[in-house]
Amino acid sequence: MTRTRTVSLLAASCLIAVSCAGSDSADDSVAPASTAPAETVAPTDTDAPTDTDAPADTEAPTESSAPAATDAPTETDPAPELPTEAQPITVQPRGTDALVSTQSFDDTVAAAVAAVEGNENLTLVANIDHSANADAAGLELPPTTELIFGNPALGTPLMALEPTTGIDLPQKMLIVEDLDGTVTVSWNRTEYLASRHGLSTAVAEQLTTIDGALLALGIAATASPAETAPIESVTVVGEREGLVETTAPGTAREAADRLLAAIDGNENLTLVAEIDHAANAASAGQELTPIIEVIFGNPALGTPLMLASRTVAIDLPQKMLFIEDGDSVRIIYNDPEFVAKRHKIDTDVAVLATIAEALDGLSVAAAG
Repeated sequence: MTRTRTVSLLAASCLIAVSCAGSDSADDSVAPASTAPAETVAPTDTDAPTDTDAPADTEAPTESSAPAATDAPTETDPAPELPTEAQPITVQPRGTDALVSTQSFDDTVAAAVAAVEGNENLTLVANIDHSANADAAGLELPPTTELIFGNPALGTPLMALEPTTGIDLPQKMLIVEDLDGTVTVSWNRTEYLASRHGLSTAVAEQLTTIDGALLALGIAATASPAETAPIESVTVVGEREGLVETTAPGTAREAADRLLAAIDGNENLTLVAEIDHAANAASAGQELTPIIEVIFGNPALGTPLMLASRTVAIDLPQKMLFIEDGDSVRIIYNDPEFVAKRHKIDTDVAVLATIAEALDGLSVAAAG
């Protein structure tokens, strides 16, 4: 079994909760609901004189002038903690489009669901009420709902060109109510997919069609005028950035089944969906190498991240992708640190290490 982890390929770019300002140097658009100014980090003072400018002391040291001990242990700064209450939305994560709704949260969700279910080309895979899941875990999260839906006729060519695209498919639409009552609908635009997975102009037509369909759904959900343009954030994402990959012998089906068994045996995990992308491709009259995606989550770990950065819900629940490649299988998932940076969450918080360790263990179990 081999493992690779791809970090940012862009020198100044940095993705799951203090407004926990992260270290991402890429510019993020201000969220439509926010009016709070961004904090400015004070520049480091490089002009202060140092001790090396003082003349050397050549006198023998006395007891009163003995140098201070330098071997004494210093206290380690405690790891930062996530906020226990929801924070206002202050940034729009890179690679997303957003619209501010003219309707209430409940009406926006209902309109989005109706728009998806009313389109014969789309299939609603999951309707996730993150607030209800948080409540079940004994936590409180403001209204947050995520829709997962897809169209195999458009998604299959993307995965046929680059199978890793499956980790960002099917499409997602996130609906959140900010602390001031503003309701925002957001989604990943296809430029983000193309950049992250190295998609070429060979699928430009499909990407353009997907972008148009997502905007139409957003307009329907928010009851916005037909000519409304979305609020865009910068994309700035490197190819294969934030993907953790393990290779193991066997088939995609065998590896996915091992993961499903591990999820079923863990009382903290909930299976959200299992998607057979190859079977969906066949239903659309297309061929695709065996690719299976499993979506699962743990609200006790995911909710604290959403309290710190509401937009991180678009990258939750967790996903694991299985791509059959000859006599082996590629097992892929999102690096929690990448997700944290995308949503301006401090990467030193303990819960990220817990999530990373859990995902690593599950990928090992899936690899057999």
